[in-house]
Amino acid sequence: MMSSRRWQRLGRGRRGLLLGPAFQIVGLGLAVGIGSGASIPWRDDPPAPAGAPEVVGQLEGHRAAVYGVSWNAEGTLAVTAGFDNTARVWDHATGKERHVFTGHTGLVLAARFSPDGTRLATASLDRTVKLWTLPNLAPRVDAVAPGPVSAFATHRAGQRGLAAIQGRAVTIDLTTGSFGPVWEQHENPASAIETVALAPAEDRAALGAWDGRLTLWAVAADPTTPPTLQGSVMTPSTIRAIAFLGDGQTVATAGADGVARLIPVASLVEPTATTSWARFDGPAVVARDGSRALIVTQAVAAEGDAPARPAVARVIQLDDAAVIREFDLTAAGITGTIALAAAHADLSRWAIVTSHPNAVHLADATGETVALKPVNLGEAAPSVTAAAFRADGEAVALGLGDGRVRVVSFGDAALVKEWAGHNGAVSCLAFHPGDGNQLLSGGPDPSAKLWNVAEGQAVREFPVGGAVHAVAFSRDGAIVAAASGRDVPTFQTGDAKAIATLTLSPPIPITSNANAETSRIVELAYGPDNTHLAARTADGGATVVNVAARVELQRLGEGDAVALGWKGDGAGRPIVAGRTRAISEPLRVARVLLGTGVTPGRSQTPQAVALAVKVNDPPRVFLGLSDGSAREFDPANGQQTRSYDAQSGPIQGLAVSPDGAVLATISQGKSLRFWKAGDGGLLLAVPLETIPTTLTIDPDGKKAAVGDDQGSVRLVALDATEPDRAVLKTIDSAHQGAVVASRFDGGTDGVELTLWTLGTDARLRRWSVVDPAPLTLQGHNGQVYDLAWSPDGSTLYSVGSDNALRVWNAGDGSAQAVQSQAHRVIAYAVAIDPKGSWLATGGDDATIALWNPANPGAGATRRLQGHNGSVLALSAHPNGGLLASASADGTIRLWEVGEPTREVAVLAGHPDEVYGLAWSHDGARLASIGYGGSIRIWNLSDLTQPRLVRSWNLERGLQGFGVAFHPREGLLGVAASHRKVTLYAVP
Repeated sequence: MMSSRRWQRLGRGRRGLLLGPAFQIVGLGLAVGIGSGASIPWRDDPPAPAGAPEVVGQLEGHRAAVYGVSWNAEGTLAVTAGFDNTARVWDHATGKERHVFTGHTGLVLAARFSPDGTRLATASLDRTVKLWTLPNLAPRVDAVAPGPVSAFATHRAGQRGLAAIQGRAVTIDLTTGSFGPVWEQHENPASAIETVALAPAEDRAALGAWDGRLTLWAVAADPTTPPTLQGSVMTPSTIRAIAFLGDGQTVATAGADGVARLIPVASLVEPTATTSWARFDGPAVVARDGSRALIVTQAVAAEGDAPARPAVARVIQLDDAAVIREFDLTAAGITGTIALAAAHADLSRWAIVTSHPNAVHLADATGETVALKPVNLGEAAPSVTAAAFRADGEAVALGLGDGRVRVVSFGDAALVKEWAGHNGAVSCLAFHPGDGNQLLSGGPDPSAKLWNVAEGQAVREFPVGGAVHAVAFSRDGAIVAAASGRDVPTFQTGDAKAIATLTLSPPIPITSNANAETSRIVELAYGPDNTHLAARTADGGATVVNVAARVELQRLGEGDAVALGWKGDGAGRPIVAGRTRAISEPLRVARVLLGTGVTPGRSQTPQAVALAVKVNDPPRVFLGLSDGSAREFDPANGQQTRSYDAQSGPIQGLAVSPDGAVLATISQGKSLRFWKAGDGGLLLAVPLETIPTTLTIDPDGKKAAVGDDQGSVRLVALDATEPDRAVLKTIDSAHQGAVVASRFDGGTDGVELTLWTLGTDARLRRWSVVDPAPLTLQGHNGQVYDLAWSPDGSTLYSVGSDNALRVWNAGDGSAQAVQSQAHRVIAYAVAIDPKGSWLATGGDDATIALWNPANPGAGATRRLQGHNGSVLALSAHPNGGLLASASADGTIRLWEVGEPTREVAVLAGHPDEVYGLAWSHDGARLASIGYGGSIRIWNLSDLTQPRLVRSWNLERGLQGFGVAFHPREGLLGVAASHRKVTLYAVP
């Protein structure tokens, strides 16, 4: 067992400020006493081996000199005492810091594990001894999940949890660590659950998926009752994080498109009107009021026993799929493949376009029967590629494959005007809603064009930047929208001044056949309030865009959309006509949070990867972005209120303290930062050695837990003011692989605070994170220099600068005895025989006092003399009966403690005061260290022939303080002034 020594302040030289008498420096020419006291000269022949052994590790973390080091009996943990007022426990296998004890207000001069390794005693310059219960480093719950876990949430009561496992939401019984049942809400593997959240009342759960779907579930109080789906919304981007705001009536999502969306719970539980019909093959048109749709079914030839079916046009009531009118197009003489259909706003007039042969038929559907009027396309019969009705229904514009635009009268199908419009096939047309003389068109040219129909002349052009496939006027005609690919630039109609460019996110899921052609926008439709725009893509996707915010709000339908429309007043309700059903979808997203300064959907847009919510007044939403920045928003208006400086690497996670005072962020740049929330000021930056992956704050706002990519978890003080003192405890190897989720539970209403972690190893573990308060033993009137445990761990002995030897009950910390005159002025060291037969102290009077451990108050049983300077360190032989002492006179003396007690050897070889001693676990070697950095290892297997077997010095200018042999391996730990313990291989 390693002993301590007197304290000396670090200084520039060896003779710093002493708290005790000045040391006597003695030379090397000393004698060694053996047996009955006869002495023999120390021989330097053969010379002692020189040079430092191999350095195999270092324990680094103290912010000042390390004064002592020792191991527990098994050698699994090391403890160090530091001038930074802390004692630190280290994992021997990994060399990583496990725990920091920060209760002392002065330098820690000694730290000792109890014999059973469950407690730690520390002695300090602050005149106290503290007894700590070592944290339970084993998990309280250790369960195996049924697959990889990506997210985790717990109930406040700590009874139940919810996790995303292999893309599915799975309930967890936290009392037993058992998993199940699975919520089977998505059959599509692309809809894998990415993140989960529980509402504050714990009566609802929100699940965010890879394909952007958010689902809301009602959670019963009875854990055996399965949850029920309440509603869902498709957001345009993978959901990276979700959280409930304040009272749980709003859900916030963080998307991979760099946007956070605020979704009222009420909108999620509002039912979506869905109407199914038999599958049809052909184009569709939705009425302007969104109540009806024209759908066209292609003719089907007879095949086998299946009879042929004609091409049919139906006007269907979208609410209940009731057929208002139906028309047999084949019987009416329409042949060829139906290429497209156009209709007047009220669906009373149609234009049906076929190919092979190319033909256009105008149909009046106001009565019980429909009369067809063919349009004369001329001898060349060019293909018709676009069609649009004028607002009054009296004229139809046709776009031709050769780039011409033709306007015909609906009444007699006669030509009204024709002109050359584009350098290729016209792809889209739209009449102005109020001025029927204005027509908008698009084609392969990189501009949309506005025409004066009467003159057949272009009024102005709108630069789009690529081929135009869809155009639309706002409801009041003041704005023009044109789509090229997935970009939608908007312009003022009157002067073609650009307003903004909207960009749809890439389709989700991204499949092998998703490309620019299939995902391009082919239809645009403004909502009644002109602030929302619906877009349909060639692959059947549909989405709604907030024009003012320039961001997508939500996806519509299930990917089979063939027509769009709007229903209702105000913001309206988008309508999607699909191939198998129609969907009347509420606008569920109420507000978006941007603040990135980059157009959403662009490749350089930062992803929103983390989300935190401040629930107290005023409420705030914090968004972490992949560009390393964090943004703060007012959810009431969606405005950004503050930006937190960029970090070295993308944000990995963020969390806000319960009182809203501190925002914590972690980044891939291996940093943890604390910010003054609402102010933006950086409170503390803590550098990390590994990449952090998870971050959570406890309910009391005192601790943060940071998981990393190596499977470790650090507990950090939220009120830390210095980086070196921020880490309170480390759980090394909490998981075999990265930590993917962590959550605190308890901490309120008398429930113990614990931490749940989930890793890529599919293990769910629960850890104790609150350590019992230490017992503070007060009684010394000066700094406490050294400590020793009784062999059974029931008693603790301490010595200090008040010259006192004090005896403590290690169970309750009560004082058992005191010997106030242990030495002349100062008692520096204490050691106890492993068999408990004697107790020894060393002091400034150059003597060693022996005491009866059971009754030290009765006085010393004898005093050993021989040293010519203060006795600074003592170490009892592991097999008992032998005591080593180190002195300011530069010598080490070995004493056989028995009947009689005698000096058996004197070891000289240090050029200065000897501060530390340590026996090897087998008692064959003794290590010693001098204040000037000299280190010696002695072979004492034969006390009649002691040998110096190793000798080296620390780097010039370093002071040496303590040494300790590992109890089972050939390692020597050396504590010194360079703030670390160096581990040497000494086999």
